[in-house]
Amino acid sequence: MPWAFNRPTCWVCPWGGMIAQELVLRYPEKVRRLLLASTMAQVAPYHVTILQPWKWIRQHDPDNEVFPIEMIAWCMTREFAKNAEAVDQMIDQMQNPPFPQSPAAFGRQADAVRTFDALDRLGEVKAPTLALVADQDILVPHWYSRELVEAIPDAKLKILEGGGHAFLWEIPAEFNQAVIEFLRAQEEQPTK
Repeated sequence: MPWAFNRPTCWVCPWGGMIAQELVLRYPEKVRRLLLASTMAQVAPYHVTILQPWKWIRQHDPDNEVFPIEMIAWCMTREFAKNAEAVDQMIDQMQNPPFPQSPAAFGRQADAVRTFDALDRLGEVKAPTLALVADQDILVPHWYSRELVEAIPDAKLKILEGGGHAFLWEIPAEFNQAVIEFLRAQEEQPTK
């Protein structure tokens, strides 16, 4: 299976969903729909353990040789890892990003992830919400998405088959279809 990648700029992706949670909580009038893909509302202790070595690697790997391999191991599926061409392409793109992130910036983001906790506030979310995750995501397993759905009123959960944490690159058609279905279903709902 060929993979075609846009140049990724962020590889510990739960923080995009964390930012979205803060946005909808602080400015609910600005959010009509909320899509939370492979993210969490509260970090489990094992994530703290994962983030510390990543911060160390980023600080001590000036040529960015080790970190991409670590990210592929945590973010991609075994099936993806069998495709040497795709792995090489992803490593090349991660080693040569168009907007490199400094190790210090990565460290600050990792610290923000480590201390993030919106779980007790998610009952305030009024926007229609979809929690989207892949069945083989070992970095942010689907139980995190179940936790989001339990906390957000009327939220829906969709688990896609065949992807890891970076499932929008591994199974982009399935990811896009799930997003389109969610957005279309919301367009058909009467406005409250």
